Amino acid sequence: MLYHIRKVHQGDPKPSFKCCVCGKCVSSNNFLQRHLRIHTGETPYFCGVCGRRFAWKSSYLSHLKLHSEEKKTIFCPICGRSFTHLGRLQMHCQSHVKEATYECGNAGWILVTVML
Repeated sequence: MLYHIRKVHQGDPKPSFKCCVCGKCVSSNNFLQRHLRIHTGETPYFCGVCGRRFAWKSSYLSHLKLHSEEKKTIFCPICGRSFTHLGRLQMHCQSHVKEATYECGNAGWILVTVML
């Protein structure tokens, strides 16, 4: 609410909380405290299943889904490797892509082929 009042009603265009380590400016003290974890290495969120620690709650909550009963397994259509996150499968699929470039010196053209 204070951010809204400063930004909209008082016309304060600049964030008012500055990191003493790197100088980054953020809009609230809460954001500053979270940002400082980059510099301090603080990891307040702990996974009780595997012991992994996280600096941000969003990363921790995303990680917990890996241990849940309702996780869905997605398989790579090329090699069959399994994933629980679509984004990780998509990144993995790039490992199967091979790009070849052929250049014709006489005709002056370049052919790029993508092979799976």
